Amino acid sequence: MDSVPGEVSFNIGATESSGVTLLHSIQRSEIIPRIGIRRGLAGICGIIRLRTSVSASALALTVALHDHRKMAAPSFWAGVLIVFLLCAFAQVFNDIVDRNDDAIVKPHRPLPRGVISLKQALCLAWGCAAAAEILAFCMYWQTVVVTLLILGLCVIYSTFLKDRFPLGRPVTVALSVALSVTVPTIDKPIDSHSIAPLAAAFSFIIGNEMHKIWADREGDRTTQRRTLATLKRDRSAGILLAFCALTTSTAMWQMLAPVEHWRIFLLISVALPTTLSASLFLLRSPDRRDQLGIVWRAAWIPGLLAIALGGM
Repeated sequence: MDSVPGEVSFNIGATESSGVTLLHSIQRSEIIPRIGIRRGLAGICGIIRLRTSVSASALALTVALHDHRKMAAPSFWAGVLIVFLLCAFAQVFNDIVDRNDDAIVKPHRPLPRGVISLKQALCLAWGCAAAAEILAFCMYWQTVVVTLLILGLCVIYSTFLKDRFPLGRPVTVALSVALSVTVPTIDKPIDSHSIAPLAAAFSFIIGNEMHKIWADREGDRTTQRRTLATLKRDRSAGILLAFCALTTSTAMWQMLAPVEHWRIFLLISVALPTTLSASLFLLRSPDRRDQLGIVWRAAWIPGLLAIALGGM
C-alpha cells in the first residue's frame, strides 16, 4: 500500500506504521529504476546475443593477429568493433523479422517477452548498422563496400533465404562471418597466408549452423520452415558436417605448419571434437543429435588460439 504525500507527518502525531509505510514507499521508488535499467540491459544483451557478437569480434581479432596487424593501430580496434556491430545488427534484425514465430516457439526471447519493444529493437539494429558504416567510412573505401555487402547479406538472409533454401541459412551465415572477419585486414589483398584462417572460419561456422538447425528442428516444423532437419536430410547433413570437419582440420594444419610439439596438441584439440561430432551425427538417431553442437563448439577456443598463433 502506497503512502499519500502530506498525510504523514513525523512532527504531529505520526504513527510508527505510517513512517514505515513512507520509508517503504521511498525505498521502492529507488529500486524500481534500478530494476528497469537492469531489465533493459538484459534485453539488449539478449537481443544482440552478446556471446555470439563477442565471439565474432574475437574471431576478427585473431584473424587480424594472424595477418600481423599491430594492436596499437586505431584501424585494428576499429575493424574489430565494426565486426561486433555488424553481428549485433544481424542478431537484432533477425529477431525483429522472426518476432511472430518466436512468440510461438521461443517465447523466452526479448521481443516476445516484452523486455525490449519493437521500436527500441529497430533503433538498436539500425543504430548498430549506422555506427558500423561511420567507422568503416573512417577507415578505407573498401571497408565501406564490404560492410554494406555484409549488411545486405544479413537482410536478405532474414527476409528471404532462411525460409526458401535448406542450405541458405548455414552458407549465408558462414559467408557473412568470413567476410566480416576480413574487415580489420581490408587494407591488404587476400593472399595465400589469409586463405587458411578464412577457410577454417567458414567451414567451422557452417558446421556450427548445421548443429543449430537440428537443435531448432521442432520449432522449424511448427513454423513450416524448410531446413535439412525438417526435410529429413540426415545423411546429407552428416556428410556436409564431415566435410566441414575435414576442411577445418586441414586449414588448421596448414596454419600451424611447421608444427612444433606443443602445437600438435592445439591441432588435435580442434580436429578431435569436430571429427567426433561429425561421426556421432552420422551414427546417432535424429532424436539424439540435439546436444552434439556442444561437442562441435569445444573446438572454438583452441581454434581461435590456432588462428592467432598460426601467423607467428
